[in-house]
Amino acid sequence: MPTPLSQAPPPDMSAEACALWQTLIQQRCGLYFSESRLRALRQHLWERMQLRHLHNYSSYYHLVAAQPADNEEWQALLELLLNHETSFFRHLPSYHALRTHVLPGLFSDPQREQTLTIWSAGCATGQEAYSLAMACDECTIPPGWRVCVIGSDVSHEALDKARIGQYKLHELRQLPEYYRHATFVSLQSDRRRSMR
Repeated sequence: MPTPLSQAPPPDMSAEACALWQTLIQQRCGLYFSESRLRALRQHLWERMQLRHLHNYSSYYHLVAAQPADNEEWQALLELLLNHETSFFRHLPSYHALRTHVLPGLFSDPQREQTLTIWSAGCATGQEAYSLAMACDECTIPPGWRVCVIGSDVSHEALDKARIGQYKLHELRQLPEYYRHATFVSLQSDRRRSMR
């Protein structure tokens, strides 16, 4: 049974400890915690410190920094640090521009290689990568062209969910009705939808 976390606020963090953590996090995953986000950083570190029965940020830093980035403790901390906010067609004007201008322009260029790879970096649980695939599927792809959408994220948990391609009904709320029916099948057992 997990140890209950203290409701006490996180302890203050020295400027030196803060700089160490900012550098480690930025080097390992590219995230930068600005001055305005340091409170959130302290809170997340404090949660993990309590589980490890550590009482200062420097001790926890040495524990994490001494281990490789694929280690279980780093991965658990990373899950707390990441923003997993995502949705299907998150910024509609971008997808409209992709469908009506970008893709037709690429496909009509006879000098262009007939392979298109679109990378959704930081795709979280896959909604944005799947949105790109749906937008591409909606365009007329000329014969001979190969289109591939790749999603990546530093969160192993998020990528596992993306690979499965199953979403709760509320996660599809912004998805146009056409895509809900054309792209997903219903899984009645738990009110989810799965990619076709």
